[in-house]
Amino acid sequence: METSTPSEPNGVLRTLGFGLVFTLAAVVLQWSLRTVLGDKVPFLFFFPAIGVASMWLGWRAAALVMVGGFISGLFWFTPVGEPWVEATTDRFALAFYLAAGGILMGLGTRLHRLRLRAGEAEARLAPQLHELRWLHALRN
Repeated sequence: METSTPSEPNGVLRTLGFGLVFTLAAVVLQWSLRTVLGDKVPFLFFFPAIGVASMWLGWRAAALVMVGGFISGLFWFTPVGEPWVEATTDRFALAFYLAAGGILMGLGTRLHRLRLRAGEAEARLAPQLHELRWLHALRN
């Protein structure tokens, strides 16, 4: 089975597709629990979505989730027809979401890159490990 990397067009489309799925899942969860949670925690499900997207898919998917969360937050904070958030606390919540989401995205992306490097190192060392196991089995 051939896999595509994020630099290839199919890899980018797959990554963004999964990012869109994560975004929609966060919106659906947020919307379905709106009666329980109210409008005070509009980003609750976006933080885990950013973390998972950045760790498993990279920065592109996480950035898509962050933008989706920002747009969703604007929807939750602004009445219909108003162009921007008026309340200072709502502006602070949006700024905090972007800052915390950016930090989470950076940390998750770093983990993603480390995971990819570990996989590459394992693939490079697999033949040598196989040979060592074979020699060890012959010796015993």
